[in-house]
Parts: sequence; structure tokens; C-alpha cells
Amino acid sequence: MKRIGHYIVFFVSDFSASFLGWILFYYLRRHYIEAKEFGVSFQIIVPAILVSTCWCILYAYTGLYKSLFRKSRLSETIKIAKITLIGVGIIFFAVFLDDPVDTTTRFRFTYFVYFLVQFSLVAIFRLIVNSVAKYLVISKKVQFNTILVGSGTQALHLYIELERNPNDLGQKFIGFIADSDYIHPDLETHIPYLGKIEDIEEVVKKYGVQDIIVAAERTHAKDLLNVINKLRSMRISIKLNPDRYDIIAGYVKTTQLLGTPLVEIQQSLIPSWEKNSKRLVDIIVSLSVLVLFSWLYVIIIIAVKLNSKGPAFYRQERIGKNGVPFRIIKFRSMYIDAEKYGPALSKNNDPRVTKVGKFLRKYRLDEIPQFWNVLIGEMSLVGPRPERKHFIEQIVQKAPEYYLLHQVRPGITSWGQVKFGYAENVEQMIQRLKYDLLYIENMSLAMDLKIILYTIKTILKAEGK
Repeated sequence: MKRIGHYIVFFVSDFSASFLGWILFYYLRRHYIEAKEFGVSFQIIVPAILVSTCWCILYAYTGLYKSLFRKSRLSETIKIAKITLIGVGIIFFAVFLDDPVDTTTRFRFTYFVYFLVQFSLVAIFRLIVNSVAKYLVISKKVQFNTILVGSGTQALHLYIELERNPNDLGQKFIGFIADSDYIHPDLETHIPYLGKIEDIEEVVKKYGVQDIIVAAERTHAKDLLNVINKLRSMRISIKLNPDRYDIIAGYVKTTQLLGTPLVEIQQSLIPSWEKNSKRLVDIIVSLSVLVLFSWLYVIIIIAVKLNSKGPAFYRQERIGKNGVPFRIIKFRSMYIDAEKYGPALSKNNDPRVTKVGKFLRKYRLDEIPQFWNVLIGEMSLVGPRPERKHFIEQIVQKAPEYYLLHQVRPGITSWGQVKFGYAENVEQMIQRLKYDLLYIENMSLAMDLKIILYTIKTILKAEGK
């Protein structure tokens, strides 16, 4: 089933449960709680449709609409309870706050009744949907193309264990990737050889791989790290087979009781609600800046055009989220032939920068057009600064972990830029990289706010260059 099909199944389940929940709550409230005569009419149907739609939006916003076949029923039930608790509170303040009630106890009891009705129906409906999905996976009617990375004894044992496990996660092994020159003689009798580590990206695209299970020897960890860094941007589920050292060190966190305890590399760096809130803030702020400061753009455009020949805006290809290129927009701060000898980073007292350009850079006004990139989703307010492919190729030769930055949208400002400033060469880019990696591992709305405040401080102190 395709992803859109998953959404439809969840939407129908949640909408139906919420609709019935509102009708049932209305009946209980009017007939029992407030002892009033109940009658279903158009006046209750329309609110039921509106409330049910709001519930579906809330569930989507908080990340409940994920893959249909990869859910823990217990974990999801607990998450539904938390979200429902918040959602019922929002509805009560929006709808029932002005209703006359005899006592606070009556209000609390009414709140509890609606929570119980909404949670129970949604949880039951979802339990049915998830149980059907689980059956389809266990019965192998739904499977995911999977490759095994590893060619030694560990890989062989893991494959056999997974194939014998009746509670698997729907893996359909299409072959293995060798992590060294040694290939266990029994491994090829089970699954075909697909190539070496350097061939993995091509194999993934060729066979439509959805899952990768890594069972390589620890001695090849560095090579595997490079591969994983690249594949994480391809929305592929990557699972690792932990060894005893990982377990003792406390690196292994799993909820898999009956199946093989694999450790999944998380694709989502922050909770769905924070991720969606971050995007919502991006849209609101960027749209506000583009509208409120439109008068300033006119002044800057005139100044740039009068100071030197060429267009007022400068577009340059950068690499964004998931390695997808996009064209970043800036006010032009250099002469039009600034890179006639090839790509070059800006330095202090750079002769390529115009007089107006120096002023724009000092207060970072040249970055303002990038709010358009933010508005259309190519960038974010906060995130690692996007670089050109020319420099990325040089960086990854010394620091392959740079590919991890492509997991998130690049930003107008970043932790690396706040702590380190602008880089003048590749070595400085690598030094700045650690701050961007720290940002990715500690992403949150609070962190974004701190970075924005420090950026504003930098602008006011005119520390740009």
C-alpha cells in the first residue's frame, strides 16, 4: 500500500471514531450529565464533522500518521492517550468554557467523560487497523525489499535468525552487500551477492530497497559510517545488529520483545509536533518579513544597482535537505565577475565586494531575500548553512560526517555561524561543522530561539563580514 493509502486508512479510522465519540458524548452530556432531552439533529451533525476534522489535524500534527505497517500498538495507544488529554482540554476551553455548570466537579466529570469516550473509540479503531496491518506483515502479504550489509559469520547468523523469526518486521531479503573481501561460503547459498560497500547506493536505487540491516564487523565501522551517512538522506529504514559491547555500553534501546533486537537509526531528529511547529514558525516569520520590510528591499535594490553594474539579486546553486540542489537568493554584494577564476569563499577585505555590498554584509542585509527560500520550503530560519557542491566534495574527503547535515533544511542562520562565524576556507568549514552536528543532535524550538536571539545580537553589533 502506498503512503497516500496509509493516510486515507488512518483518516477514515480517526474521523469515524471522533465523529461517533462526539455524538456519544453529546448524548451522555444532554441526557445523563445535564439531564436534558437528547435528539440528533443537523445542529449536532455539523459540529461533529468540524470537531472530527480538528482531531484528525491534531493527530497529523503530532505525528500519528506514519507508516501503517511499522507501529507498536502499545506505544501508539499511550501516545493517543497523551494527545487526547491535550485535545480535549483545547476543545473544552474553546467550546464549553462559557457553558453554565453547577460545580467545578461537574465540569471535571464532563471533561473526563469526553476524554474517556474519545480515547476509547480512537484507540479501539486504531487497534483494529494496526492488528490487520500486523497480520498482513506476519503472513508475508506485505513485505519490504531489504538488503543485508555484511558478509561474515555475524551476517550469516543474523540472516538465519531473522528468517526463522515468526514475528519479523516484513523484510524481504533480496541480497547482501559485502563489507570486506571475505564472504562466508554459506551466505551465498541463502541470498545473492549484490556488490560491495561502494555499490550500495546504486543497489538501493535499482531494487527499490526500503530496509537496510547492517551486520558488519566492527573493524569496518568507518566505511559503514560513511555509507550510513549517505543513505540516511534517502528515507530508508536502517537497522543495526548490536554486539555485546553496544549492549553493555548502553547504546541499545529497543522495544522488540519477540523479534530480533535490532537498533533503528532514527530518521526523525525531533518529535513531529516540534518539526511541524518549526515549519509553521518558518512560514509565519518569513511571510511577515517579506511583507513588512518590502519598503527596505526597494531601497537596497536601488543602492545595489547604482553602486555597480549587474542585477540586484544573486542566485547560486546550493545543496539542501536530502542532498537536493536549490538556488539560494541574496542581494548581490560582489561585482558580477567575482568568480571568473572559479568558486572562491569570501575573506576579510575581499576586493570582490562592492562598497554597498560591505554595508549589506556587515548587517547581513544581503541575506534578507532568503526568506523567500524559507517560505517555499527550501530553507529554514535555523539550520546548517547550505554550501556549494564544489566545497562539499572537498569537505567530505576529510569529514564524511558532513552528509549528516543534509538530514535537515539548511538555514539562514545556524549554531555554527553564531559560534564560529563565516568560513574563509575548507579547513574552517570543517571546524564549524562540529557546531552544526551539535545542533542536529540537540534540535528543538528552544534551541532555535536561542540561535535567533544570538543572530540578532550579531546583527545589531554589526559583526557580519
